[in-house]
This record gives sequence, C-alpha cells and structure tokens, in this order.
Amino acid sequence: MFEELMNDYQNKVTIKEEKMPSKLPGLYMNGTILIDSKKTDVEKRCLLIEELMHWKYTYGSIIDQKNISNRKQEIFARKRGYEELIPLEDIIHCFYNGFREYFEVAEHLHVTEEFLIQTVAHYREKYGSMYSYKNYYINFGNTIDVYRKY
Repeated sequence: MFEELMNDYQNKVTIKEEKMPSKLPGLYMNGTILIDSKKTDVEKRCLLIEELMHWKYTYGSIIDQKNISNRKQEIFARKRGYEELIPLEDIIHCFYNGFREYFEVAEHLHVTEEFLIQTVAHYREKYGSMYSYKNYYINFGNTIDVYRKY
C-alpha cells in the first residue's frame, strides 16, 4: 500500500526513502519528500500522506513550530492526511465487514493503530461524537460503531 501511494504521486513530486532522525521521520522540503527508510511500510504510508498534504497545501518553511502560522499549517496538513487516507466511507465499509476494534480497522486499512486513533479523534473534534453521514450514523467512541438510518 505504501508503494501504491508513492507510485500515485511519483510523477508529481520527488519521494525518497532516507535514513532520518527519530524525531523527524518525514519531511517535505523544496519539492522533495523524505521518508524514514527504517519504518515499516504501514508507518511509511502514514508519514507519506501527511508529507503529501504539506506538498499540496502548505507553503514556505514551517519547521519552526513555535510560529503560530507554521503550527496551523502543520495541523491542517495532518488533518487533510487523516481524511485523505481514511475517508468516512472506509470507516462504514470496515464496520459492515465486521471490523470493530481499532487494531482490526487499522490493519484492514493499512494504517497504524495510532494513525487511526488520531483520525477518529479528528473526526470526533470536527463532527462530534455521533455524526449523521449519508444513510448512516457514525459513533466516534471507544469502538467504531455505524448505524444505518431507516
């Protein structure tokens, strides 16, 4: 799945796997995305989506996270990455295919459990604990619950 995501963007932005510092496993700078080569493919996929969102939506150097504008861009890219990699339709699909626990959903969607937890927290913050989406209600609680509207 990491390779597929990388291949989807390879002709648009340079993506390289490099040995990276532990506190900086992914970086977008000057038209190039660097991803820590020591990470698993699932971890790389989660890192890559955020760096792709930096490539698409942020501008300038935002390394100084004490700057409020840079911090906002960091948060924006992260949230866009959550929504890009795990759209609401995927959560619904997982639920109706029997995946209820975070570790099951994360494995099925090829993301880390931490990425999934952060994604659900983002959706909870954005929509509240219960969200009406198309023909469903999605509960963003301790487990992922989806109810069909009748």
